[in-house]
Amino acid sequence: MTRTLPTDSAEFNALMERVDAKLASEGIPITLRPIRALMAIGNEFDTPIPLAKPFPNIDPSDPIAKNWPFVQRANQWYSDRYGDRLLHDFRPGRVAFLLRQTPWVLHLPRIYGRAQTVASRTLKSERFRTDGVPPIYNVLDGIKGLTEELRRTLSDSELREIFTLFQLGYNALTTVEYLCPNGLVETGMADIDAAVGHIMARNPSYGQSRWASLQATEKILKACIELKGGKYSLTHDLQKICEEASSVGIPTPPREDIDTIQCLASVRYGTGASTLSEAINAHHASLRIYLMAAEHVHKGKQISTSQLKESKEKAG
Repeated sequence: MTRTLPTDSAEFNALMERVDAKLASEGIPITLRPIRALMAIGNEFDTPIPLAKPFPNIDPSDPIAKNWPFVQRANQWYSDRYGDRLLHDFRPGRVAFLLRQTPWVLHLPRIYGRAQTVASRTLKSERFRTDGVPPIYNVLDGIKGLTEELRRTLSDSELREIFTLFQLGYNALTTVEYLCPNGLVETGMADIDAAVGHIMARNPSYGQSRWASLQATEKILKACIELKGGKYSLTHDLQKICEEASSVGIPTPPREDIDTIQCLASVRYGTGASTLSEAINAHHASLRIYLMAAEHVHKGKQISTSQLKESKEKAG
C-alpha cells in the first residue's frame, strides 16, 4: 500500500536523517546521496519520485506532479546540509609536473566527442562550435595558477613537453577508468591523486608521493592481472608483479620505469631523502605503466582515447 510522503517538518527531517545516515554507512559519496536518497524514499513509500522538474502540462493529480515539492524540499535539505561538498568534479584527474624547477598541476578535462587539443600561448579554449569543426581545447588552460606572464614566455620546447604530458595523463586516466567498477582500480586511482597531493601540499612529502605512485601501479596492475584471469602475489615487489602480469600477456614495462617507481615502505617516514624530481619521475612512470596494462586489457575494444586523434601541438 502506498504511503504518503511526510509534510510535517519533524517527520521530514527524521526521514532525511535516517536515509542519509544509511547511505553514509554504505559508503555512498556525498555527491551521489541526493539522488540515491530520493530513489530509496520512492521505494520505501512505493511512490514515483521525479528526478527532474515535471513538464508544465502534467496532470496536477499525477503522483509525479504531487511529489515534486517533496523532491525540491529534499534537495534543499541536502544543499543546506552539505553545501559545496555536493559538487562533483567530473574531470578524469590531475597530473603533477615540473616547469622551470617548480611543481605545477595540470587538470585534465572531460572531453565529450571530438576536440582539437593544442598547447598554445594565445589560443583560447572553446566550449562548443556550430560549424562542424571540433572545438579547441588549450591544455594550458588546465594548469592551475598559470599566469598570463608565464604563459607568454613559455618556449616551444616547454609547450611540447606540456602537451606530451597532457596526452600521457589523459590517455592513462581515461583508459584506467574503463576498468571500473573494480575495487583495486578505484583505490589505485585514489593513490594517483594522493601522489599529486603530496607533491603540491603546503608541507610536501616526496616520499609519501613515491609510495602512493608505487601503490597505484601495484593495484592497477593487479586488477589487470585479475581481469585477465591470472593470479597475483601479495607483494610490493613491482618487478615480480610485472612478471605475473607478463604471464597473462600484459606487456612488460621498461626496467627503467619499474626502478623509478620501486621504493621501500620506509620512504613514507622520511627514511632516506626523497627529492621532488624522484617523486615527479615516479608519478610519470606509473602513468606509463598502467596505461600500457589497461590498454592491453581493452585490446580489441573501443575505448575513449579517440578524442585525441585530432590533437596537435601548437606553439601560437
